[in-house]
Amino acid sequence: MREEVFARADAATVIARLVSALTDAVAAVFGDDRRDEILVELVGQPTTRSGLGGRVIGDSSA
Repeated sequence: MREEVFARADAATVIARLVSALTDAVAAVFGDDRRDEILVELVGQPTTRSGLGGRVIGDSSA
């Protein structure tokens, strides 16, 4: 995910909701009894090192 998300005023709420949703999805596949083993790690990726459709997102020359 883009690192800007971590700087939002509501970052704690957004991140908690995302972790909860991802945990629920994985538990739905592997079983709720595995919930305590699910680790969700969110990694902030600088926009300048992300790409979409073959182009760097943060490239101002695009």
